[in-house]
Amino acid sequence: GILDLDFERWSGIIRVWDWKIRAQRFDSLGNKLWGNGVLVSTDTTAHYAFDIVPDGEGGCYISWLSEKTMDYINSDGYRALQHISAQGERMWSDTGMVIYRGPVANIPLKRNHIVTDNNGGFITLYSPDYLNYYFIRVSKTGEFLYEIPTRIEKWISGFNSDENGGLIAFGKSWYGYDLIKIEMDRIDSDGQYYWESEKLFADSVGERSEIIDIHFNDDYSTSVYWREQSLSSLDQYSSYYQKIFADGQFGFAGYGLSLKPYSPNLIWAERMIRSDDEYILIFIDDGLQAQKITVDGIEVWDEAIFVSNLGASDRRYTTDMKGGFLYVFMIDLNGIWAQQVSSNGSLGDVTTYMKDSYFSSLSKYELLQNYPNPFNPLTTIEFTLTKAEIVTLKVYNILGEEIATLVNKKLRAGNHTYQFDGTNLASGVYLYKIAAGEYTDVKKMILIR
Repeated sequence: GILDLDFERWSGIIRVWDWKIRAQRFDSLGNKLWGNGVLVSTDTTAHYAFDIVPDGEGGCYISWLSEKTMDYINSDGYRALQHISAQGERMWSDTGMVIYRGPVANIPLKRNHIVTDNNGGFITLYSPDYLNYYFIRVSKTGEFLYEIPTRIEKWISGFNSDENGGLIAFGKSWYGYDLIKIEMDRIDSDGQYYWESEKLFADSVGERSEIIDIHFNDDYSTSVYWREQSLSSLDQYSSYYQKIFADGQFGFAGYGLSLKPYSPNLIWAERMIRSDDEYILIFIDDGLQAQKITVDGIEVWDEAIFVSNLGASDRRYTTDMKGGFLYVFMIDLNGIWAQQVSSNGSLGDVTTYMKDSYFSSLSKYELLQNYPNPFNPLTTIEFTLTKAEIVTLKVYNILGEEIATLVNKKLRAGNHTYQFDGTNLASGVYLYKIAAGEYTDVKKMILIR
């Protein structure tokens, strides 16, 4: 599916079937610049709870959790980071940089486990126990600039960075069954608390209330788009836009500027897109709709616009860099589609980004060319299975003598990746062969010492 995209850099991140992560960069015409994509790590574990931000130079930073952290709390996991350069190279070793190892909480944020610090680095967080959270700021070279615990109790639900490398964070605390409060805290660029203590953002709201998007403004204030679950009717929601000044004071009374005037029905906040000094609020109410407002909450469009009917999955949104936004979505496996909405609220044509042939290609047996090739001494071999099979993957020298067995067991359907180490071998041409059911294939690879 579509996990993330950045319009300015045309970089994205792709999750493949064997729970690995690949990064892919595109040019302005949609052409792939990193081949079949770059594995962020060549380790043998699966990856979860990942996120991506551009590095400002055509590459990206990626954060993820290791295989054994599917549950909210589990031991023997780790959170890792990787920097992929503009050329598609792993910059922090083939397995990335581990920032924490041990019991790791899978933090189910609405968005962003990692954000740019607007100075070439990034900020991320981890939690060892699902109750305590630590923010880490890392420079472009991988240097830790600060690590600081939050003062918000319980569950971090969203955060973003300011222009100097500081941040504001929001989190939930439970009063009792289905009843929470939302708190906020701010940290400066040196890793010091900006306010004397954490502050209350919203009190006595339903437990499914969520912070959707957070953006800093030029006057050092913060714009927040959030969704409130009603306590009187737990299947009803309201959505609000709130402005928070640097001292923690609110720009709007109560929960903020309500989207209720646009519809008396359920309002489900979806995304907030920044466009210069304005914001596009995207929400669901009998279809996907949007309204543009100024930072101070003044409506720009005469009325909310209707973007599309629902039924799409993997919905993603980004600015078109011209005052409007781009809506990217999937409908079953019939391709990836895009709808552009202009700065004045008019709809552009719907464009198909990937045809059926792309998805059907994921449904065939295939042994891919190893990479890198030539190699010294490590290389990665990848293959795809359409169903669970007993698989053997072996390496031979040019005389047909078996050198190594990489796989000899039953594997699930999907993509699989294995690493071959030629440390003890001489330079030359080697063969690797797969056998899976009735499918066999052989490819060459070159070791150069």
